Parts: sequence; C-alpha cells; structure tokens
Amino acid sequence: MLQKDSRRILEQSGTNFPIMGPKILWWKEESPEEFARVAKFMVLAGYVVGRLGALPIEEAFIDRTYTHFTGIADLRKNTWSAEICGEFGIDRKLLPRIVDSHEIMGRLSREAAAECGLAPGIPLVAGAGDKPAGALGAGLVSPGLLIDESASFGAFSICVDRYVPDLKNRTLENLPSPIPGQYLPSTYLFGSGVTHAWFKDVFGEEETRTASAAGSSPFQVLDEKASRVPPGSEGLLASGLFGGRGYPSDPDIKGMWIGHSWVHKKEHFYRSLLESFAYEFACVLEVMRKNYPDLPIDEIRVIGGGARSDLWNQIKADVTGVPYVRLNRDDFAVLGGVLLAGNAVGIFPDLKASAKRFAGKTKRYEPDLERHERYRRYVALYRGVFDRVRGIFTDLKDIASP
Repeated sequence: MLQKDSRRILEQSGTNFPIMGPKILWWKEESPEEFARVAKFMVLAGYVVGRLGALPIEEAFIDRTYTHFTGIADLRKNTWSAEICGEFGIDRKLLPRIVDSHEIMGRLSREAAAECGLAPGIPLVAGAGDKPAGALGAGLVSPGLLIDESASFGAFSICVDRYVPDLKNRTLENLPSPIPGQYLPSTYLFGSGVTHAWFKDVFGEEETRTASAAGSSPFQVLDEKASRVPPGSEGLLASGLFGGRGYPSDPDIKGMWIGHSWVHKKEHFYRSLLESFAYEFACVLEVMRKNYPDLPIDEIRVIGGGARSDLWNQIKADVTGVPYVRLNRDDFAVLGGVLLAGNAVGIFPDLKASAKRFAGKTKRYEPDLERHERYRRYVALYRGVFDRVRGIFTDLKDIASP
C-alpha cells in the first residue's frame, strides 16, 4: 500500500504505517474463501463490546481514535476514504461504522452479565485506544500542550485542533483525540525504556546490589552517578534506537556510542543514552513547531515509569528548552477510559474540564538556559548523524547476515 500511494494514505489517513488496510488485503489475496465469509472487519475493542452487548453485526463499530491505524480512513471527514478504498479494492460495506469515543454502543447482555458477575443493562461505551485515552487522562485537551510518555516504547505527542500531514519529514503519526475536532500528532521511540532496562541488566550488576541493600531502584543509583557527569557526557554521543528509528522510518539504524575515550566511565554511557532520547524529542519538537507554527508551547507533561527520574526530566527540559511537568498519578489510560464512560452517562458532562481537573501537577523542571545553549550544538550534530553513519550500519548488517 505504501509503495503504491503512501502520500495519499498520509494526507487522508494520517499514518506512515497502515495496519488494518493491509491486513484486509492479505486476507483477500491469501485466503479468499475465508474472506468471502467476512461480514465486518473491526478492531478488538469493538469486537469485545459487540460480544458483551450481543450487538448485531450491522452495529459493528470502531471508535475514531483507532482510525488512523487503518490507513483507509479520512481523518478530516471522520469517514472511510472513498479514494483509498477504491484504489485498493476494499469494499466499504465490510468496514464498521466510525463513532466517537464517548458514545454508548449498547448494554451488557444477560448472558454476558452472568459470565462477568455484573448486573445486566450496564452501558457499554466505545472507549479509546491506549495512547489517546492516556492523553485524555493527562489533561491533553488544549492545543499546544505536549505529553512525553516515558514508557518501554516512548511516545511524544502534541494536542492540536486541526490536521496538518507531515509530508516532508514523515515524523508524525496523527491520532484522532477522544475530543472531537482535536488530534494528537505523535512520534514513537522503538526502545527508550526497554533500552534503559537492557543497560541496567547488562552493565548494572553493581547498581542493582547497591539498590537492593538500600531499598531503592537500580535506576536511581545510575541516575545519581550520571548526574555528576556534565551535559554532553564529555563528548560522548549515543543512539539509543536499538530497534531502529520509527519516525521517519529508518530500520537500519541501531545502537551506537561514538567519541568515547579513557575518560569515560559507565555513568557517561548511561547519561549519553538519556541525552540521546532527549535529542530525538528535540528534533520532533522542531517538526511540530514547523507544522503548527501558531501554537504556544509552554510545557511538556511527562508520564510513565521514566517520569520518576528527576535527572532525565531535567535533561529533557534543558535539551528542548521547554519546562517539564510531572503529574500526580500513573493510571492515565485507565483514567481516560473512566472520563469517557462518565461523560457517556452524564457524570462528567464537560469532558475537557473534567480532564483538566483530574490532571494534577506535582513537580516542574525549568530548563537551564546555559545548558540549553550547550545542548543545541549536540542536537544539531545528532540531527545529521544518521545520514553520515547509515552506510556503516547497512554494511554491518550485510556482514552479519548468514
């Protein structure tokens, strides 16, 4: 699909990696007999609600926050794209209706209620995907607000009130927000938290013992040591994208440290990893500013396991030049689902106001202007490094291949 019409897919459906559309075509081409039996294609959430509510197949649905992953939707019109579906021979009759995340889709059936141990008739709300729900739970409902999800696979998103496809850089995926009329242009890191865990497991035996004796976390010990290393890790530059670069797609990129000498210790290597992800976000932030130049960018909210790291939050604030704000809870996706359900049944009639009210702030990290100026040179170097070393990565891959 991307080889044939990647531009139209990004312009209309908002994605660089369509998922549902290619799966439909795979079934159509590889298993035509099974394909002929299909009444509707849908995502798992819609299937679960359909089973719980015993919905007829004609009422099958997909909530709008999933539609960009399909690669066959028109985000602006909130419909299936006649152009894309026509181009690839996908019958729109096989697609579920698109609904808002806060809509009640049915009621818990007696049979499902007996299985679940719940009362029959409970409203079943469409809900939202994990990242859009998490953004709602974190109060990302005002254009210009950003969120850094410091998780196993990190993500960086901004709330906007219009869709502008990132055709030049292909850095942004464009998730519809649970708030109608809003979008969440996002990028994902293929690693980050996973890479930190790898570093701890491979090199952090001493820190793990120290943390166990003190009743703390090995990452706290690593942070404490890395905090004594100056910004820029004394000339050590890392790439923590061990699984390749996702946005823009660059699967040949892998992990790297360059510039190390006898002066560098374990804490230099760890800090340079933390800095590498901050450099990646700084590059994404530049793309967001170019795509949405009129939006005020005043703070970045940070959630996920990595949000507990004072050092990493401060590094990212210093690198981006934007204050980082830690929030008062961890269950943001669950909270987003609660807000949507509460809105559907009238408990939270104003979804935006409720999201803002629940998103309490606990700590703010102001960027240090002197460190920011120093980091700008590292960001500029990082921005161009992959074009300069890509050939080395591909040569290594070819040599390593059996």
